[in-house]
Amino acid sequence: MNSIASKNNLTLDNESWRIAYREIVEQYQSGQLTTALDDALRATEKFPFSPDLWRLLGSISQDLNRAEVTIAAFRQALALSGDDPVNHSNLAIALHQDGQMAEAILSLRRVTELDPSDADAHYNLGVLLKEAGRFKEAIESYRKALNLNPEVAEAFNNLGILLCEQGRLGEGIDAYKMALSVKPNYWEAFLNLGTELQKVHFASEDRSLYPCLQDLLNAENMVAPPDVAPAILSLLKHDPILIAMLRESSEQLDLQTHLERISKLDQLPLLQKLMRLCPLPDLELERIFTGTRSALLEHVSALADAPFLESFQATLSLQCFLNEYVYFETERDTENVAGLLRRIEQRLAAGKEPEVAEVLCLSSFRPLHRYRWSEDLSSLKKLPEVKERLITQPLSEQRLARDIRTLGAISNDVSIKVKRQYEENPYPRWAQLGISQPKLPVDEYLKGQGIHHHSLRDQALDSPRILVAGCGTGQHALQVALRHPESQVLAVDLSRTSLSYAQRQASRLGVTGLEFMQGDILDLAKLGEHFDIIESIGVLHHMDDPSMGWAVLTELLGPSGLMKIGLYSELARKDIVTIREEIAALGLQGCESEIRDFRHQIAQSTKSHHKQLTLSKDFFSLSELRDAIFHIQEHRFTIPQLAQRLESLNLQFCGFTPSELNHELDLYYNGQADRHNLNAWHQFEVDHPDTFRGMYQFWCQKAAYTQ
Repeated sequence: MNSIASKNNLTLDNESWRIAYREIVEQYQSGQLTTALDDALRATEKFPFSPDLWRLLGSISQDLNRAEVTIAAFRQALALSGDDPVNHSNLAIALHQDGQMAEAILSLRRVTELDPSDADAHYNLGVLLKEAGRFKEAIESYRKALNLNPEVAEAFNNLGILLCEQGRLGEGIDAYKMALSVKPNYWEAFLNLGTELQKVHFASEDRSLYPCLQDLLNAENMVAPPDVAPAILSLLKHDPILIAMLRESSEQLDLQTHLERISKLDQLPLLQKLMRLCPLPDLELERIFTGTRSALLEHVSALADAPFLESFQATLSLQCFLNEYVYFETERDTENVAGLLRRIEQRLAAGKEPEVAEVLCLSSFRPLHRYRWSEDLSSLKKLPEVKERLITQPLSEQRLARDIRTLGAISNDVSIKVKRQYEENPYPRWAQLGISQPKLPVDEYLKGQGIHHHSLRDQALDSPRILVAGCGTGQHALQVALRHPESQVLAVDLSRTSLSYAQRQASRLGVTGLEFMQGDILDLAKLGEHFDIIESIGVLHHMDDPSMGWAVLTELLGPSGLMKIGLYSELARKDIVTIREEIAALGLQGCESEIRDFRHQIAQSTKSHHKQLTLSKDFFSLSELRDAIFHIQEHRFTIPQLAQRLESLNLQFCGFTPSELNHELDLYYNGQADRHNLNAWHQFEVDHPDTFRGMYQFWCQKAAYTQ
C-alpha cells in the first residue's frame, strides 16, 4: 500500500510556552525522542488547551510507535482546534497504523468534506479505501484527486491497479499510460503495465499507446518481451499500415513492392523494437517477413543504399537469430544462400569487404558467428547492435564455456542424448529478463504465491542456499538470484553451451551470488551439501527415470527445506502426444531442416491439434519447438501419479503456482475447495484438461516439517 502523507504545520499560539515548545521541537528534530516525549507529556499537563502541543505530542509518540498515546493526542488536538483538516488527517494516519481502518476512513472523508479541493486528502482516502477492499469508492477518490492534480503518477498507478482488478483492463492500461507520461521512469507502473498486457488482446487501434509500450520494452528487465508480445502485436495489427499488408498476398511480389513495404514498416518503431527482443508469435506477420527475406536475398545485388532498408535488414537479422532461423526456407532460398556465401568468401579472400546488404541478407538465413571470418568484418561497424549480438556475444560464450565448472563426466545414456540436444539448441534464447518481483524475502515471496508451508529455519529465510537443477540458459536461475539477493544460488545443467549463455547474461546484468556448473542431476550427491530451496522446472520429465532424479533432489533438501517441481501433464499434452506420434511415424530425427519443414506443414494444416500448437509461443522458436515436440525423451504425469510419488518421497504438497489457479479452483468448488487436496485438483483438471498446458508447477516440503 502506498503510505499516506501527514501534515504537521506546527505553529505557536501562546507566548507563555514558546520556550518550552521550541525545546521539545529541537529535541524531536535531533532524534532525542524519549526525552521529547517526556517533556511533551509534562507540557500538555501544564498547557492543556494548546492544540499545537497535543499535535506535537502525537507526532513524537507516533515515531515511537506509541499508538494509544498518538491517537489520544491527535483526538485532543482536534477537539481543541475544532473541525481542523490537518488534525483530522493526522488522526486518520494514526488510526490506520493502529488497524482502526473504519475510523481512519471516516476522518479522511471528513477532510475531503471540509476542503473538497485538497487533492492529497482524496488520494489518501483512495489509499485507505483500496486497502479496505472498497474498490468503487477508492476509484472515485483517485479520480477526484487526479481532477484536482493530474501530476500524481502514484494516483494513476493505483487507479490502474483497481481498474484491472475489476476486469476493466483497457481503462487500467490507460491509467498506467498516464502514470508513465507523468513519471517516465516509474518502475512500478512499468511492472503493472507488463503484468496486465499478458491478459489483453486489443480489439481496435490506439496509437497513443505506442510510446509507453516502446518505453516498456526499452526499460530493460521490467518485462519479458515474449510475455507481452501477443498483446502488442494484437494492437499493431489494427494499424492501417499492417492492415494493408495483411490484406495483400506476399507471393509473387516484385522487389519494388517489397521495398515499399519496408519503407512503411519504418513508421512502426514499436514493431521493430519487439522484433529485436523476441520471436514474433504471429504466422501472418511471419509470412510477410519470410516473403520479404526471400525477395531481398534473390535481388541482393540490386539493393540500393537506403537507411530504412538497412535498418529493416538489421532488425530482420536479429529476429531470425532470436527465432533460430525457424522460418521456412525454400530450395531456391537454399541455393541463393549458398551462392551469396560463396561471393562473400571470394570477396574476403581477395581482400575486399562485402556490402552491408549482403552480410545482412546472409545473417537473416544463417548465424554469422559460425563463419571464421565473421569477427573481422568491417561492414558491420556502423551496426554495433548487430555485430554485438550476432557475432561478439556468441563467440564470447564459446570462450566462457571453457571455464564452466563441471561435476564430472556424464554417463547416463539418456542424459548424454539430452545434453547433445541442448548443446545444439540452447533453450531458450532470450534478450531481456522479466523481473516481476524484485528483492523479496523468501517468506514474503512464498506467501504471495499462495504457498502453505511450515516455517523455514532462520538461515533459510535470511541467506538461503538455493539449487536450480536444470537451469538451461539461465532465465529462471537469474530471476531467483535477483529476487533473493541475499541468497547463494547454484545453477546446474547438462549443456555447457546453455550454461555459457547463462553466464554471459549474468555478467551483463551484474548478478552476484550465482554460480553455474555442468552436471547431471543423478550425480548431484557428489556435491556433499544440502539446500534450503531446490527448484527444478521442466527437467525431471526429460530424464531416463524421473523418480530417480526426484529422489536425488529430495536427499539434497535440508531440514524444513522447500522444493519447486515442474512436470508435464498427461491430460494437457494429448495434442502434443499425437504430434510426437506423427513425427515418429515419419521417421524424423529432429535436425534443423526437418524441424523447419515439419513446422511449415503444421502451419498450413487445418487439423485442430496442429492449429493448437501454432497458438503456443513454442511454435515460433526452433529450440523451443524442438523441446516441445521433438525431444528425445518425455514422460508425462497425472495428478494421482504426482500424489503417489510425493508420498513415496515423504514430501508434502504445498500448492500449485501461479496463485491465480487457486481462484479457478475456488470458483469450481463454489468457495469450498481445499487448495492442498490433490484429489480436488485432479477432478478439476479432468473437467478443465488445458489448465496445466504448460506443466504442473508446485511446491512441496519434507513431510516431517509440515505438521
